[in-house]
Amino acid sequence: MTWDELQVWCKYPVILLVGFGVTMVLTALWRRLAPTLGFMDIPGTRRLHAHPTPSAGGLAIFGGFHAACAAIYFVPWLPFSGQLSVHWWFDFFIVSLCVVVVGLIDDRFRLKPWTKLMGQIIVAGIAYYLGMQIGKLFGAPLPGIVDFVLTVGWFLVMMNAFNLIDGMDGLAAGLGIIAAMGVGVSLAFRHHPNDVMVCMALAGACAGFLRHNFYPAKVFMGDTGSMLIGCAIAALALGSSSKGMAMASVGVPILAVGVPILDAGLAVWRRSVRSWMQDTASAGTVKDIATADAEHLHHRLLRQGWSQRQVAVGLYMFGGILSALGVVSSVYREYALGVIMVTFLVGTYVVVRHLAWIELWDSGAAVMRRVKRRGPKNRAVLVYPLLDLMAMSVTLVLAFGLVAGEAGTIKSQWERAAPWAIGLPFLALIASRSYGRVWSMARVSEYALTGLAVIAGILLWMAGSVTFYGHGRTLMEVAFLYMGLAVPLVVGMRAFVRVVQDMMAWKSRFSAGKQQGRRVLLVGVGADCLLFLKEVSLLYDDTHRIIVVGMVDEDAALWGRWVHGYRVLGGLESLDAILKSTAADELVVFGKVEHSLIARIMDVARPRGLVVRQWTTSFRTLSESN
Repeated sequence: MTWDELQVWCKYPVILLVGFGVTMVLTALWRRLAPTLGFMDIPGTRRLHAHPTPSAGGLAIFGGFHAACAAIYFVPWLPFSGQLSVHWWFDFFIVSLCVVVVGLIDDRFRLKPWTKLMGQIIVAGIAYYLGMQIGKLFGAPLPGIVDFVLTVGWFLVMMNAFNLIDGMDGLAAGLGIIAAMGVGVSLAFRHHPNDVMVCMALAGACAGFLRHNFYPAKVFMGDTGSMLIGCAIAALALGSSSKGMAMASVGVPILAVGVPILDAGLAVWRRSVRSWMQDTASAGTVKDIATADAEHLHHRLLRQGWSQRQVAVGLYMFGGILSALGVVSSVYREYALGVIMVTFLVGTYVVVRHLAWIELWDSGAAVMRRVKRRGPKNRAVLVYPLLDLMAMSVTLVLAFGLVAGEAGTIKSQWERAAPWAIGLPFLALIASRSYGRVWSMARVSEYALTGLAVIAGILLWMAGSVTFYGHGRTLMEVAFLYMGLAVPLVVGMRAFVRVVQDMMAWKSRFSAGKQQGRRVLLVGVGADCLLFLKEVSLLYDDTHRIIVVGMVDEDAALWGRWVHGYRVLGGLESLDAILKSTAADELVVFGKVEHSLIARIMDVARPRGLVVRQWTTSFRTLSESN
């Protein structure tokens, strides 16, 4: 093999080793220097470490990354292609230096959330001014102000995603390696070797720091390092996207940084809901949302009994899977949208099923609290008509779009049809008294009546249009498609609160072992049980939380089946075994029960020290004297 042939392959490990070696040496030097300069992370209630530890180690990552970039651009390699030129490196050096300055100030003096955010915005603005811009989105040029806002938002998301995930030894550095390698591999398939080498430089720098940062950490990267890694990933994605962000170039960096973005998204969701529930003048402010908590992904896994090493490796694997899916979407661009959509659906299931129960519970509690306040009558009267008109307008456009296909045809057909296609269902909703109902307390028949009103209005429009204008088949296709979209949306908006209420009540079915509260086994599945569950669904605060662990009933035909959203575990004969498996704290018996059955239940419950309650509803006549 000739030197030229060898050089094609050896440049990648060389750059990786330069970033690794320089960062590792600089980190060792910084560990000794940091205490004298006051860069020490003191243990606290949210901190996982027990001893003061040097911080701001991201300064070493900065040095190692740019040393590796110098090796890329100053060593006389054979010519190779790429979009990240030496001018890009000079520009990014300025941007990364600004990030490091903001990070060092924050690590030393603890900036306020607003001040820190303003610093990040200034950094993102400098990057935009130096040409690190989105430019196009899916091939369409963006107006200047839109481009600026999206670019700044992109940098803010990436910087804060890594900033928020950096709460445990080795986590941010390891995920930085995975993200850099994921973006790098996708660029290799796009034949940009120079851009791949820059990604190798970042991965090597993160690996060199990880040598000192993995559990038990001897130094922390601080905001200096976490914001630098996020900023670098953001700049690499923009600089190597040919200023035309296609689905693949958007999806790769997002999936590669999937774990930090997921954690940041859950944090913003959780803190926003909790701040709005405070009912204070400051609720919903940046300061309120930026308030730190101990509910990040790594905190939750630690509380489940994982060690710090297991948490780090587990999240590395999760990040690696997402990054690999990003590479697949980059290689098979024609399937990029499908890969990303499948990943989104699977990821949503995983998040909702295993990770986001805290956020879902808080969101449901906020909705139920607002419902209990019952806003002014005129507000409800105005909101639903506006939502209905918007829903029917959008779904009618989609129906014409899916049938007609051409923008000009869609516009002309919608303008001609909208007055009748939207007006008649709207009048049908008024006639059905849809806007005079309290939907949080409605019955199933009332939802059905609303759906039928919309269907009747659409069918009336379709019949009139076919009669007077013809084009029967096309109009029927549009009408049925419109019906299939509009009816679920109109009814769903009204059922939203009831769905949230049921989800709050059924939540314990999936997480009985994870939540705190009274673990209750229900005896009997009749109408009284249903009323009890409706009552329980309104007890959304932690002090009264009831966790239904299952049901018991003497009807053998129900055993093993689901009733009211909970499983019937068996009959009274197997009550002792059921209590062992469910670890119930108390039993609730419904309706008028024979004394013999009560005695059997008490015989099983008394030795276990369980509370047995009876829940009944009955009429009581009030005399005039009362």
